[in-house]
Amino acid sequence: MVFLAESLKARRNEAAWQPLVLMGSEIEFPFRARPSTILVPGLPGGAIACMPLLDDWGIASRLASFGGFPAVSTAM
Repeated sequence: MVFLAESLKARRNEAAWQPLVLMGSEIEFPFRARPSTILVPGLPGGAIACMPLLDDWGIASRLASFGGFPAVSTAM
């Protein structure tokens, strides 16, 4: 996932589209989720948990789980 994100980040200025990474897990994510600073039109307002590394790189991401982890939306 990170390798793909690095490739997208390197080509960000060449693309006419913006990627959106959606990740789901029933076990805890291996990073601390945080609210995204990147708005994604069409997603529910409560779906704001992201992978911080991707957010810092300007790549929108959202996290979902039925595990009830903090800051992770189940509404996606």
